[in-house]
Amino acid sequence: MQIKKFKLGFLGGGANSTIGNMHNLASKLDARWSLVSGFFSRSRSVNRQSAKIYGVDEKRIYTSLKKFIDSEKNKIDAVAVLVPTPNRYKYILELLKHKIPIISEKPLVDNLKDCLNLQKSFSKYNFLRVTYNYAGYPLVKELKKIILEKSNKFILRCHKMLLLCTLPKK
Repeated sequence: MQIKKFKLGFLGGGANSTIGNMHNLASKLDARWSLVSGFFSRSRSVNRQSAKIYGVDEKRIYTSLKKFIDSEKNKIDAVAVLVPTPNRYKYILELLKHKIPIISEKPLVDNLKDCLNLQKSFSKYNFLRVTYNYAGYPLVKELKKIILEKSNKFILRCHKMLLLCTLPKK
């Protein structure tokens, strides 16, 4: 039996960003998502480079939010909003208007006023979730399993470290 793959679009998260590749990799962990389109960056060259690195057809990269929404709203199952926090509000608001399912990087927005305005714009026809990618890390999954099974394994020490990587420039 073949499992349905969901089609994912990216807003932001270009190859030159700190977090884009992490979200691309995380979306592939369970083999249920396929990155198929994006408006990765306002830079045309970064858009093309990102599409090539992420395996997205160049015909499905866009140079504006409007072009992305107009072309992709009926083709994708969800969009990951990975733009910098100060820009997220306007992107999410526009996606809500078009009832496109949203998966947003954390934090959702950077102030209470924007959060309350999004809440007012939200309807029963919208889908909006905020990601906490750390929950997808294999170590976190293993710890959850140990805890739920009340395993006799024990944890001696736990360190938190965030390694930020960028792809090499060609």
